[in-house]
Amino acid sequence: MLKQIFLFSFIASFLLLIYEVPLISMEGNRYVVSSYHPPEELVKSSGIYVLGVNTTEVLLEEGLEEQDFLELNSHSMIFDINQVTNIHLYANKTIALIQLIGINLEVDYVHQMSMNVNAYLSTGNIAIDEFLSRNNVNGNSAGLALVLSSLIEQEEVKNLKTIGVTGAISKTGEVIEIGKVKEKVLSANKINLPYIILPLGNLEEANEVVESLNLPIEVIGVQTVNDAIQKINELNGEK
Repeated sequence: MLKQIFLFSFIASFLLLIYEVPLISMEGNRYVVSSYHPPEELVKSSGIYVLGVNTTEVLLEEGLEEQDFLELNSHSMIFDINQVTNIHLYANKTIALIQLIGINLEVDYVHQMSMNVNAYLSTGNIAIDEFLSRNNVNGNSAGLALVLSSLIEQEEVKNLKTIGVTGAISKTGEVIEIGKVKEKVLSANKINLPYIILPLGNLEEANEVVESLNLPIEVIGVQTVNDAIQKINELNGEK
């Protein structure tokens, strides 16, 4: 009986050690960095630019402060840098361990976006399929831009304006709120996009950014793909 208790304690301690050791080297110098990603016109001459943000995890050298890192990378237009805490590390490791036994707790947002975009559109699009197959695509906020780009290429919608677009969509065309609104507004401003179409739920936040920085951008909130099409028609002088 004592031998079994000892063996169980040894195994539990060993597993805990495996779980804990990687955190020691990571503590205090691991950061998540949000930076500028150039808006992309996936379908040429569509005038629709996908607004995105680069998010990368970096490990700062010992003694290198956040401000030093920002100065060294000033050319990258860094929006935000946040230190990764042990809480985040524990959460990520726990999720990974649970996934090993076949339970998936995370939503695959890129797959979800692909399914919703393809369900809404009647035909495929090579440029959009290529975008969805990229390894560095994260989240689902490109959904609305992908749909509008395809509809313009199919000549179901006419557009002669340059418009930044962000927003997730459902299979039925409902436009869903997204994150990193300030960063996307700043990205649109960097290449002088005069308009942004985004979810109605993000409109107030986007307008606050535009007004506080006095940016020459008109922000338009929509609830559905049809709303977005109507707004594009209005920008182009169509009823």
